[in-house]
Amino acid sequence: CMPMPAEIQVHHENILDLKESKTHLLYEIYRAESINSLQDSGQTSNDTKIIKKILEEKVKVMEEKDKVLEEKDKVIEENAKVIEEKDKVIEEKDREIEKLKQKLLAFSQE
Repeated sequence: CMPMPAEIQVHHENILDLKESKTHLLYEIYRAESINSLQDSGQTSNDTKIIKKILEEKVKVMEEKDKVLEEKDKVIEENAKVIEEKDKVIEEKDREIEKLKQKLLAFSQE
């Protein structure tokens, strides 16, 4: 009997599942002749369902983030309006102070 090299791989079960489902899927996508050949594969179809579910969840998360950003934009706009109003009040008070300074200067020169 002639000697023959062999390879033994030992994997944790969860890691093996990930390796076979994710890495193999990427390999299949890379090697596929067309999208149709991917759709015909039973394992890939199952993986495609998983990927679709993950992408749908990510879309939901992104939609929620968009809603949060829209709310933040509204708050920023409201804060900008408040700041603008306060700036107007400050400008008015500055004008009043300037008038009072002028009156004080006029009284001190008399």
